[in-house]
Amino acid sequence: MAEHERPRSVRNSSGLADPVAIHESFNGPGKRSGEERLMLAVLRDAIECFQQHALSNHPVDQERFKRAQSWIFAKNTSWFFSFENICETLKIDPGYIRKRLSAWKEAKCRSTVFYGGCSMLLREHPLISHQGFHSWPPAWTWVGGMPNQSPRGEVGTLREVHASKTRPKRCFLRMAYQGASYLGCLLIDDTTFCAQIVNLLQTCLNRSLLEIGSIDLSQFL
Repeated sequence: MAEHERPRSVRNSSGLADPVAIHESFNGPGKRSGEERLMLAVLRDAIECFQQHALSNHPVDQERFKRAQSWIFAKNTSWFFSFENICETLKIDPGYIRKRLSAWKEAKCRSTVFYGGCSMLLREHPLISHQGFHSWPPAWTWVGGMPNQSPRGEVGTLREVHASKTRPKRCFLRMAYQGASYLGCLLIDDTTFCAQIVNLLQTCLNRSLLEIGSIDLSQFL
């Protein structure tokens, strides 16, 4: 399958990247053929079915979820309307959709266990990770001010946030703690999600790291 550009951050009401908006981000609205519109409808229906029934205990809903999941994760190209063929036609990376669906389901399961299904806190979000390890909060390195207190965890106040100009999967945080300044490098393997976290953190300057860790990120699932 040909390489595809990572789609811009465009989401549906459930927080997952929306197939129609993704396609329009490549080709512009109003340029879809009748065949492409049908494919988008099939793709959207499968994603919505996956999300609506993923955590249901009802046997009928569970069966619907299993069918949607099997279709999305099958590596079948023999059927014209297979997930792989639809993504190929629409120039959408199938791995991107699968990855975001898997992350969404994992986060929903964890939020149901830890938060009664109501929220997903920043400090617990599964996409804030690097090579399989959770990366929030970053390790802090003393850069100036009062003597180094070797702080660890969600301490101090966030002062600056900068995205890396050379490596899109990392950003730099400067925080103040007991009269000293510390720098931390936050690593996030998902490039799109990393950019979203940078934008969010830039709105949180002069707030405590403890408060920031408690931000509800359920809208980013």
